[in-house]
Amino acid sequence: MPSRPTSLDRSLRLSLPATSANLGPAFDAAALALDFHLRLRAERAPDFFVTAEGRDAHICGRMENHLIVTTYCEVLESENRKIAPLRIHIENEIPIGKGCGSSAAARLAGIALAVHFGHLRWKNDRIVGEASMREHHPDNASACWMGALTVARMANQVQAQVVEVKPKGKWPLLLAVPESAMSTEQARRVLPFQYSRADAVTNIQNSMLLLAAFTQDRPDLLSSAFSTSSTPKAASTDPIRLRLDVIPTRTAAAAQ
Repeated sequence: MPSRPTSLDRSLRLSLPATSANLGPAFDAAALALDFHLRLRAERAPDFFVTAEGRDAHICGRMENHLIVTTYCEVLESENRKIAPLRIHIENEIPIGKGCGSSAAARLAGIALAVHFGHLRWKNDRIVGEASMREHHPDNASACWMGALTVARMANQVQAQVVEVKPKGKWPLLLAVPESAMSTEQARRVLPFQYSRADAVTNIQNSMLLLAAFTQDRPDLLSSAFSTSSTPKAASTDPIRLRLDVIPTRTAAAAQ
């Protein structure tokens, strides 16, 4: 589970994990929290100021269109709250724009800052719902905020319905990270807009197998859950060529 915000009124510390979503047949529904993080410390200041260290520090420390700061300001504006300038220091371990939930972590960080410094009485479902609305899908945001394995859907326009699933056993992972960044919107362009009923039924069956694999410590079920999965499937025959870095990691649940 990510570290819950620790704070005094004038400052806030956050630790939010990377996530792996779109788990085979559980497309836009399930995600895993991983054991590397976006960490930040924020405090009230005369003006906005961001410093960063760690992975992609040159992106994390750039003020222009900063996703954390932008989200923080937009949430406060939407709630008619005063925007307090912040000094933010970021320690980042999550690759930016490479399928590890970096945007979900950044948006949740901005929302958490707004909730704290704007004195908003938001519960988890509202926080995850706000991030999911901005992400256009709830899986990364739910796992990033709740930790472990989550299954999620939008209950309405502003609230997410999230179920936290604790994987049984130990699940070592290999994470393939592309050399170049690619936005979620760009990656999804290869997917068709519609699927047949047969594909949908097969995908539901495989999703159940995937959940059983995690909850019953049955890695032998993964091959069945993934090998015949019908969703998502690329509509384009043009390959997306990626150079990958393969990194051993663990789920955030196993890391504790």
